Amino acid sequence: MYKTSPEQIGFYEYHRWAIDPREFLTNAVTDRLRASGNFTQVRLYDGHSDIDYILSGRLDKLEEIDYEGGVKVEVAISAQMLSLATGQTVWTNAVSEVGTVDQRNVPAIVSEMNRTMERAIEKLLTPAPNALLAKVN
Repeated sequence: MYKTSPEQIGFYEYHRWAIDPREFLTNAVTDRLRASGNFTQVRLYDGHSDIDYILSGRLDKLEEIDYEGGVKVEVAISAQMLSLATGQTVWTNAVSEVGTVDQRNVPAIVSEMNRTMERAIEKLLTPAPNALLAKVN
């Protein structure tokens, strides 16, 4: 889907996602948190209660915008971390990033969506470990 104006959307008839964008985002955030080294363990929640925190989030926007002077992509994500011991939210953040597409074709749009998503994830998680570690210690 893409926006042709603030009130109208268009649909690509022949393109499908290779992976659900929400699944991609979940895996990217999990990998980024694991790689940070700030947590003993990072894994997808399977319903067991042997964990200290649950990170949940939303993919609020993943859009192609085809108006106002060119093609852009917008990514908006939000997340929060809950302490299972206290039931309190210990961290929350929301970000939005916009990227400009250099060429009007699907591969260029997909590449820019990927870059913009990576920037949004980085921006989302940058304060997370330090804010969380300060509350834990």
